[in-house]
Parts: sequence; C-alpha cells; structure tokens
Amino acid sequence: MTQLTVLAPKGFIILGDYTATNLQSALLVASNFFIQTQIKANNLSKIIIKANEFSYTRGVEEFKDITKIPAAIRILDVCLQIFYATYQLKQGVTIFLSDQKQLFESTVACLWGINHLLNLNLKKKSILEILKQAFGELKQTRGLAQAIISLFGGIIYLDLQENLKIEPLSFNQNINFTFFQIKSSPFNSSKNLKQMLAKHQQEIEKEFKLMDILTKEAKDSFSQGKFLTFGKIVNVQQKQLNDLSLSCQFHHDLCVQANLKGGLGAKTIGKNYVLVLGSKQFDSTNLINQTSQIFSDKIDQKGVRINNEI
Repeated sequence: MTQLTVLAPKGFIILGDYTATNLQSALLVASNFFIQTQIKANNLSKIIIKANEFSYTRGVEEFKDITKIPAAIRILDVCLQIFYATYQLKQGVTIFLSDQKQLFESTVACLWGINHLLNLNLKKKSILEILKQAFGELKQTRGLAQAIISLFGGIIYLDLQENLKIEPLSFNQNINFTFFQIKSSPFNSSKNLKQMLAKHQQEIEKEFKLMDILTKEAKDSFSQGKFLTFGKIVNVQQKQLNDLSLSCQFHHDLCVQANLKGGLGAKTIGKNYVLVLGSKQFDSTNLINQTSQIFSDKIDQKGVRINNEI
C-alpha cells in the first residue's frame, strides 16, 4: 500500500499578524521547520484521521455537523469535505498527524499529499481555492494566511482586501530571519486582545489601520532592498504590540537585546516566538545562549513538498 510522508513548512506572519485577522494586509515567511504528515490510501472509502490517541472516521460522502468534531480537527475536516466533493473522489485515505496543534500546516500537507497519492495532478492554485473556500466558511482569515505561506513557501505579501491578492517577494541573501521559541510563556495574546477590544475598540481599530499601512510600506522597503527601513518598521510594530498589551515584558526585553547586539529589528510573533531580523553578518549565537533556544534561522522557499514515497 502506498504511503507518503508530506512536509509543510511552519508559516509565520511577521508583520500584520493582527491586521490579517481583520481582512487587511500581512507579510509572511515560511520557516525551515517542517510539520510532517503521513498519508496512505485505504480500501474502506473512509477518511480516517489519527493524531496521538485520537482517531476520527467518516464516510467520504458523509457530511457531519462540524460542531461535533474536536476543534483541532475541524479545519482539516471541512477542507477534506470540500476537496472530496469538488473532485468527486471515492478513494479513502488514512491520515497520521504528527502534531495536531499545527492544523494549518497539516491541512496543507494533507491536501497536497492526497493530490499526489490519488494522481489528481492538481496545481497549487487548485489547492488554494479549496483552502479559500474552507477557511472562508470557518471565518479563519489568519489561518488561511498561514496555510497560504505553507503551501507556496518563501516570502509572501497578502492583501486580504483585494480578493486575496498574493504577491511573492524575492528572497535576498543579505538578510536573515531568526525565530526564537519561548519555552514557557504565561502571556496570552488572544485573551489580552479580547479584553482590550472590549475596553478600547476604537483605539485598537485605529492602531490596526496604522499596522496595515506600515505592513504595505514594509513590503515596498523589502522589495527595494531597504532593509534598515524594513527593520525600523518591524520595531514600530513591536512598539504597537507593547502599547496594546499584545506583547509581554520578557518578549520586549529579548527584542531590545537583539537590536542592541546588531539586529535590524525584532518583534513578538504570537505568544511563543520572537522574530529577530538581521543582516547577513548578524551573529545571534550569544543572544541565543543568553535567552532562548533557536527555533529557525532560515526561510524555506519550496513550500509544501513530498519527502519520500514508500
């Protein structure tokens, strides 16, 4: 029985990470840390999803109420429903998720893997249409952005206001992205954002509009090779996150240290990562040793890929 191991890079929204949720613009990169998913055909005409001790099975033609499915599997389930209905697929598959927390990347890996496993010969644009429909139904704009960078790889600018305009940016070897993984963080950006919106909605919406403008300026600066300007915009967005209580003191201190040691810019990415932007000569070794374990220091330009076929 044919089995595929599919690798999809973990995507990061480096600028516009909150405006992406509000249907504006975002700048994303694909890291060289890959989420692994295994897929094999089965003779049951069933879709079987296995993740750790969790197992979920349904018929290919069956459409269930997604509210009865664990939240971590809903995105993948909706994508698979649309995928199978669109191409009228009858063949069942068994999916082994290595990390069900990384559902955006795993979903991309699953669709791409089934495409190869069943010899559908679909292009990435066809997979993109499935993602747009599924994530749109679930109102998961931020998740869609991360799925897109995982699918295409490299550096991408998204304009979510213009019917999802995707603009790939050329990768420049003179600049590098380093992501620090925070081992333990009490910071909860989602909870803080909800609390802030309840109290200061107009003020936050104003800041988000400014973030949107800055993200567009950052895209232009990056395209023109103006990396000092690009780094300054990264720092400005970090200050905005601090002002909105969407970054914690530890993250802020790490960003300050990174800039003091020669970084061009640094900012919080969600609650578990900090991005440090540096020139080709930037040495983050001392910073890593003093603060946190390095997570990824390169971007991946290939996007989702098949690693091997058994």
